[in-house]
Amino acid sequence: MNLFTYDFIILTSMELSFWIYLDLFSAILCAIYIIQSLVMKKKIYLHDKFFFFFMIQLAIFLSVLLIVSMELKKPLLYLLPFFIGSFLSLAPAIYLHISSLVNPQQPIKLLKHILLPLFFLTTAASTIFLILFGSSKNISSYMDFILFVFLSSAFVFVIQNAFYIYKILYLFRLHKKNLESYFSFSENIDLSWLRYHVISYIVFIVGITLLNTVPSDSQLSSNLHRLFMFLYVNFIGINAVRQKPIYSEGEKQIRETEPKELTEKQTETLDALKVKFEELLFVEQLYLDNELTAFKLAKALGSNTNYLSALINSHYGMNFANFINQQRVEYAKKALKKDENRLLTIESIGEASGFKSKSSFNAAFKKFTGQTPSDYLKMS
Repeated sequence: MNLFTYDFIILTSMELSFWIYLDLFSAILCAIYIIQSLVMKKKIYLHDKFFFFFMIQLAIFLSVLLIVSMELKKPLLYLLPFFIGSFLSLAPAIYLHISSLVNPQQPIKLLKHILLPLFFLTTAASTIFLILFGSSKNISSYMDFILFVFLSSAFVFVIQNAFYIYKILYLFRLHKKNLESYFSFSENIDLSWLRYHVISYIVFIVGITLLNTVPSDSQLSSNLHRLFMFLYVNFIGINAVRQKPIYSEGEKQIRETEPKELTEKQTETLDALKVKFEELLFVEQLYLDNELTAFKLAKALGSNTNYLSALINSHYGMNFANFINQQRVEYAKKALKKDENRLLTIESIGEASGFKSKSSFNAAFKKFTGQTPSDYLKMS
């Protein structure tokens, strides 16, 4: 039996064309965006490193797909362990990237996330070694086993992705909650591009699974999937290069919930803190700082975000973001009514009130007044 004609993976036959080379172009782009990040970013953070890891695994995956399309069975056999390791590393890599971005203080147990890909990679590599250098009498059984390893990894891949996508969605919910607890703005930290990244990743995985399991003679679906991957790599590459760290060094999240009933000592501490808090907010109007965060305000108070959050919750019945934006809206309402501001644009008044963009100003104003700034101005 010819070793390299053993058809252990069912694949649709494709003619070599420009479309096939899109897999290669996409893989090269992965490397380009890694290099671009290394050159453009002054400091490489942990979330950047996990993004690099994801792009490397994606590049390996796409490169092997090109080899599959070209029906180069001997190189495919050599690269099969890396192929298995790469597609089993994609979901953990996305999760680790997002986790280290939205919660950088959370310790990451890297081994438990890469153990499964390493196990399958090592198993596949050991079997390939036996095929190449073991007894020729056992080649057929070795080939059957490598087929079993591949099919098992494909099954595990589906379960693994479902698990990590669930964890990623949980991270998004946690991040949204943290935005309102620590930030008075959402520009550049809402991570909406990552949602599209995850959705695109799901489409990519579903598409590649269908292409390699559903028999089809048409090249249209394959070529469209390659085009989608080309666009997907560009999208995540550009946005990841632009992504800045959400939390500065020393900004530690307080994740434990506040006590329902404050102790006498805590109440005394909050009462003392409230005097300085109201001076900073209502007299010095610190809320007009469009970069104001709970970390910055707590530092100005000489306290921490835990006490600051408890103070706002207990005395004002709202979270940090709502409290700050409510003060900004009240300031804007007064500014809109002043005759000397009639020549100013609504956007400039929003900026003067502490909002970073027109859209955030409109959203907050309507939330607290039930009207847009322009409607409020017409009725005043």
